[in-house]
Amino acid sequence: MKKIWAALILIVVVFISYAPAVRNGFVWDDTALVLRDPLIRSWRLIPEGFNHFLFVDATASDFYRPVQRLIYTIDYAAFAFRPGPYHVTSLLWHGLAAIALLFFAEELLLSFGLERGRSRLMALVAALVWAIHPVQSAAVAYVSGVADPLAATFGFLGLFLLLRASLTLGPRELPLLIGSGVAFLLSALSKESGLLFPLIGMAFSLLRKNVR
Repeated sequence: MKKIWAALILIVVVFISYAPAVRNGFVWDDTALVLRDPLIRSWRLIPEGFNHFLFVDATASDFYRPVQRLIYTIDYAAFAFRPGPYHVTSLLWHGLAAIALLFFAEELLLSFGLERGRSRLMALVAALVWAIHPVQSAAVAYVSGVADPLAATFGFLGLFLLLRASLTLGPRELPLLIGSGVAFLLSALSKESGLLFPLIGMAFSLLRKNVR
């Protein structure tokens, strides 16, 4: 199976599984983060958004997620306060996160010597299970949950690039390492849990060295 078909399968499954969420409105934290956040209403306020935590109109929070606010700024510029497109954005990011997991899982299995076809199939199954597991429902069904697929997308991408860098010799290694660092940073700026991905990367690196 070609990787493009595996990626398409993930996107289709994600949209079929979570399609009912597109009919949802803004609820709970959605109202504070979208309807009442003045920092998403102009491109000129993007730099200012990096100077504030979330929930600017409520009790002070310690959630520093400027990438999440940037996504809302883009959605607001295109769709104003129509909730449907915001939910579609969440579905897209969840699908991208599943694809990033597919790439990382396949690369990881290949690094341990598994055959490519088997590695891709196992990676696809793992990504499908992760994508449709009920634990993901809140992250996809609520607009305010988009931070989770954002952090996952950049985190899995960072792990993939880090693994590629460890297997690459010559001048291509440095750009891969830089790309991995940027992806990890974006993951952390999407949600605090993104800080775990560099630790996971280091753990896998140590594991591979011990196996060798």
